[in-house]
Amino acid sequence: MARRKKDFPWLLIGTAVVTFIIAVLFFLMLGERLFPPEKIPQPRTITLYFSDETAKSLVPVKYSIKRGSLEEEIKQTLAALTDPPAPPLVRTIPQGTRVLSVRVKDHTAYVNFSSELVENHPGGSSAELQTIYSIVNTLVINFPQIKRVQILVDGRKRRTLSGHILINMPLRANKKLIKK
Repeated sequence: MARRKKDFPWLLIGTAVVTFIIAVLFFLMLGERLFPPEKIPQPRTITLYFSDETAKSLVPVKYSIKRGSLEEEIKQTLAALTDPPAPPLVRTIPQGTRVLSVRVKDHTAYVNFSSELVENHPGGSSAELQTIYSIVNTLVINFPQIKRVQILVDGRKRRTLSGHILINMPLRANKKLIKK
């Protein structure tokens, strides 16, 4: 009997070691299936369209945004478009303009800007054309779910931004304005 008491700790230790080895092998083989590694979303590259120095063409500029819902990505894209670009490119959205809301319905993005879009706009048909199609082209070209863009100011449709180009209906992209 005394001998069995001496064997007991070694038997217990041996069983523990074997169990540990089996557990390690189990997790090495099935660990990723049971506990998948956390996936870090990769940034999304988009193309912003800013005006050239002559205000006659839109120039594409690559930019990265964080991945998210469609509306979140659109808001990030428009926020980037409101930042001043590197010279010689020219901003198309007047300083102080904020994106108030974004909604997508039936392939149309309804983008609601603050009143600064109109109040701080420099005017002129070229500047108005650059502002409108900087917004429209940026959204339609980057987001396949969007075919048209309705520009709103303080939640309402406007006839024009500064008197030249009708924006009271959803607009399609105008790729002819993009500099090659």
